[in-house]
Amino acid sequence: RSEGSHSQRIVYDDVFKGRMEVPENDLDVPLIKSDEYRLPTYHLAHVVDDYLMQITKVFRSDEWLPSTALHIELSQALGHRPFVYGHFAPISILDSNGGGKRKLSKRKDDQADVQYWIKAGYPIEAVKAYLLGLANSNFEDWYREHPDSSVEDFPVSIKKLSASRAPLLDMAKLEDYAKDYIARLPQAEFNQAIIDCADGEFLQALQSDMDYTNRVLSIERDGPKPRKDIAMWSQGFDQYGYFFDDIFAKDFQAQGASEFLADFDAETLASAKLGLLSTYDLADDQQTWFDKLKAVAEQNGFATDNKAYKSNPDVFKGNVADFARIIRVSLTGKNRTPDLWTIMRVMGADRVSARLKTA
Repeated sequence: RSEGSHSQRIVYDDVFKGRMEVPENDLDVPLIKSDEYRLPTYHLAHVVDDYLMQITKVFRSDEWLPSTALHIELSQALGHRPFVYGHFAPISILDSNGGGKRKLSKRKDDQADVQYWIKAGYPIEAVKAYLLGLANSNFEDWYREHPDSSVEDFPVSIKKLSASRAPLLDMAKLEDYAKDYIARLPQAEFNQAIIDCADGEFLQALQSDMDYTNRVLSIERDGPKPRKDIAMWSQGFDQYGYFFDDIFAKDFQAQGASEFLADFDAETLASAKLGLLSTYDLADDQQTWFDKLKAVAEQNGFATDNKAYKSNPDVFKGNVADFARIIRVSLTGKNRTPDLWTIMRVMGADRVSARLKTA
């Protein structure tokens, strides 16, 4: 039983909240569960296990702040010096049911489970970077100034860890960290990470022709502004699966046509694809290729002058961007992709020809 009195006060120094003065614990709290296993409650497990592990400082969510007086009393009753405590606000999340901001919950939220981040394929370094940004407000500036440094090099300051705010889990911001990190990876590391996260048919396709795979995965990654399409390695299939014929035919082709080309009749689609194919030369540079595309677009009733198109849209079947969309979707099943000229060069003349004739 507790020997404390609610009329008496204890004073302790919280690492984050400073000097705390609270009533002594006077509650007779159960220390052993009453079920068949007779396991200790958190209160007893904390003061015993952490002591045996030679823990001296305990940092935890401020939901445990009201229990601190009890834990100090238990430590004293067991004959050892109470721990140094630090309490801070937990990470919060917006309730998906419209309940507002609440604590991230192990029972309700997948993001509270480390396995969620592992299975999705978020880069560990990026997750660490995001969490450091929540912990120390100066981390973002440091991260920008040290793009080639490991986040492990950041000097974490306990003093800068806010004791009052409850940082909101911002998935968009976390994914920005992940995209930046992935975009900076050396090509060999990027390729291996995509392969390591792949499975099934996609993994077989990636491994079937490594020269082709390396060219596919290198698209628009070596310039001053590498693409930032991927925030997690599990997105590799959606970003690169269409480059492989069997996957394209099964998972991209029909869906892409129905979603993105429904505003064109079959005759327009066939004429556009075969028209471009008749002029296509793998050796053409990007400007020559684009000039040919514009010429074929004009021959097929598409406007090559946007001013003319905006003035009389009903006269044309679309503009050059619409014509390019026909080619893009026919080759990839997607409406948004990396540079189309580059995609066609990587695919090669035979694959381009086969897809434009059958898509």
